[in-house]
Amino acid sequence: MNPKILELDAFIHRGTALRAQGRILGLCHGVFDLLHPGHVAHLQEAAAQVDHLFVTLTDDPYVDKGPDRPAFPADLRAEQLAALACVDAVAVNPAATAVDLIARLRPHLFIKGGEFREGEDVTGHLQREREAVEACGGRIHFTGGPVFSSSALLNRHLPTHPPGLEPWLEALREAPGLDGLLAALEDLAGLRVLVVGETIIDEYRHCSPLGQAGKSALVAMREERVERHAGGACALANHLAGCGVATTLATVLGEEAETLVAAQLNSAVECVTWPAAGHRGISKRRYLDAAGHKLFEVYVGNEARAADPDGFAAWLEGEAPGFDLVVAADFGHGLIGPRLARGLPRWARLFAATAQVNAGNRGYHFITRYPRADFVALNEAELRLALREPEVPLDELMRTLTRHLDCRCLAVTRGAKGLHFLSGDAAPGDLPALTRRASDPVGAGDALLALSAAGFAVGLDALPALFMGAAAAALAVQETGNRRPVDKGRLAKYLTSLLK
Repeated sequence: MNPKILELDAFIHRGTALRAQGRILGLCHGVFDLLHPGHVAHLQEAAAQVDHLFVTLTDDPYVDKGPDRPAFPADLRAEQLAALACVDAVAVNPAATAVDLIARLRPHLFIKGGEFREGEDVTGHLQREREAVEACGGRIHFTGGPVFSSSALLNRHLPTHPPGLEPWLEALREAPGLDGLLAALEDLAGLRVLVVGETIIDEYRHCSPLGQAGKSALVAMREERVERHAGGACALANHLAGCGVATTLATVLGEEAETLVAAQLNSAVECVTWPAAGHRGISKRRYLDAAGHKLFEVYVGNEARAADPDGFAAWLEGEAPGFDLVVAADFGHGLIGPRLARGLPRWARLFAATAQVNAGNRGYHFITRYPRADFVALNEAELRLALREPEVPLDELMRTLTRHLDCRCLAVTRGAKGLHFLSGDAAPGDLPALTRRASDPVGAGDALLALSAAGFAVGLDALPALFMGAAAAALAVQETGNRRPVDKGRLAKYLTSLLK
């Protein structure tokens, strides 16, 4: 490995020592996925401003540049940078921004490319980085020189997106175009959305193998760490609030969920919790091996039935008409009973729903119990179970369900195959999956439902609304469970990387 490449602590230590010697220290930070002439000119100009140029690059899990990015892993990207004579030290930064790094390194100059001087800061990262460098007595500096885009070059010459996606991207570039999609994303801030559904604790117990148990044929495992995420309807509310939507969550919480939701629910969400007598909460506990493969799952808790279902229904009947969109995040654990299933579509101005089939409700929980829905998102198994048709062609089943629900748009998710959709009188379409790298599919459908429905609510047509939701799902599957909800900055960055 090139000796210029340092662990982050050693990188900070070297920079601190040089600063103490009175040397002028500069920091460049980025992804540097495809090193191109613009990068080289930028780094050379940056080096001319300082005595020592330090460079950090974003670690792989934090790169939100589009499907299956980065194209090159962090170790190879670091080697590219270290090979340049103008660069004095390189490190990988395990964070989405350079804010904490700047506070530790305290560079005299934080140096960005000229495209950031006038460019919109869609993520807000640059402003926070500017504040961080100024807080430690430094300043931000913008280089000139030629501007190239790694994303645009990769999309044009080394496309990383799945086969079949490009025709859809071309259609979206025509209408509504990237500017139209980003404008719709901004318009989400004008929406009021009510999410109704069960809150679920998604628990991940990471284990390492010990070997065969002493007195049986079982494999014994040692629990190493536990992750707990606020999922279910809470996850949908977090996705929406993270994208600027004024969101209200109507749910029930057990004792276990109260503390977790208090810590993880976006502070902008208004949470209306309804009493549920004897409800302990719902946890889905997943056991994983050392490689992250799921071994088995345990359901913990009881049904989330409101203690006063008539009172809950009356509250929803009074409140739902005041929202632009009502989303039924129906996971089949008892909160949305027959009365709510019949009433929510009547009370809502725009109604979106899913009816998840899972191990705890398989065989009796179907989308067909709703009389109407403007937008529905299901997986193929959920559609086939609802209509009790294992072999009928998918398009025929989708037409049957859209007629039954008087549905404006039906999206059927198919995992790695992407989604199949039917909207109005148009022919069915297939939107390929936007990523081939899925860390965990849990929560992908929730992100799709939330952002697609919100897209419809601000006036997008079917394809761009579904594309917005599919991009949110692609971000969601790159995380374990609901560890990091989708937010407007990351979603805008992802859409931009695909369509530029």
